Amino acid sequence: LNAKYRDVLDFDVTTVQQIFPQLAMPINQNKLSIGEVAHELCTACIDQYNNNPGAIGAYDETHHCLAFPDRGTVRVDSVNEQITGRNNMPEMVEMQEVLDSNGYVVHTALESVLPLVRNRLWHETRDWLKNADVPTHDPQTGAVIYLDAGKSLPIPFYLYAQQIPQHTTRISILSGPDCAEGKMAISMSKLQPLQCLKHGLELRDYLQNALKDVGVEVTFDLVSSTATSFSRMIMTNTLICPPETLSCLFPILAKEKYKNAIVFESPESSTSNWFTYLGTSATNINIIRVTPDQLQDDRAQQYIEAKYADFSADAAAGAQPRGAFRLSPL
Repeated sequence: LNAKYRDVLDFDVTTVQQIFPQLAMPINQNKLSIGEVAHELCTACIDQYNNNPGAIGAYDETHHCLAFPDRGTVRVDSVNEQITGRNNMPEMVEMQEVLDSNGYVVHTALESVLPLVRNRLWHETRDWLKNADVPTHDPQTGAVIYLDAGKSLPIPFYLYAQQIPQHTTRISILSGPDCAEGKMAISMSKLQPLQCLKHGLELRDYLQNALKDVGVEVTFDLVSSTATSFSRMIMTNTLICPPETLSCLFPILAKEKYKNAIVFESPESSTSNWFTYLGTSATNINIIRVTPDQLQDDRAQQYIEAKYADFSADAAAGAQPRGAFRLSPL
């Protein structure tokens, strides 16, 4: 938004880019040389564009071909590598590396700056903490589920419930303001686009019913500031993201090692190699690959969806629906 309009808004629209430290981010050339960035990675982006015209460049899409060029199938495996040992003598050691289908080590631009990315995202979180209104005990016993309107693929609600740790006392379902009128992405199990707002409300009610006997509080907020949403995702004890939720990817990397991140991936997801490419650099991330036979809604979800059959986003904006939905002032 133009700066002159900020003072008249009732909510904060501060972006994470605004508070991100404006410092150079040098590439670790032990991981990736400047030549590889300029030649191999840029070439991969150009090839991806030429082979699939129109796939890159849409105003509402986020693309990561520079950080994650399409290298085909990759895997993490042990390889023998030569390092400089004692007395500057060569020494062979076994290391975990990301390998392509031909057994060659794959490095990415993001991997080469990952320690700096983590450090700066963490400092951004600490700097913005006083403005983010993080619920009490959220860093110890909280969970955040983030939904990206237009990108996140809907999955059955029972899959979320299965991943909530036993020590959790509060679940915050978060999304951006575009969720108010936006749709979820189309998936194999949901061929018609779902209203993001309706989906979030249904998920809130489902989790409230499923966890009411253990006293877990469940809320659903639309957060207008990406600085706040990043801080909430990084600080919470458990972050859970459905397939294709691009807003989660960087906050996940900045989470402390003792905090958990759970990422669902489906057979149709294009982000499934995001963390595989980082290999052992991403150790506290649990990737859950959802199979087609798991994409059936249970009866509890069908019951809740039936209650919201006549839901209207316009009506919800004018007459607050029951529960914790609100446009967050953060």
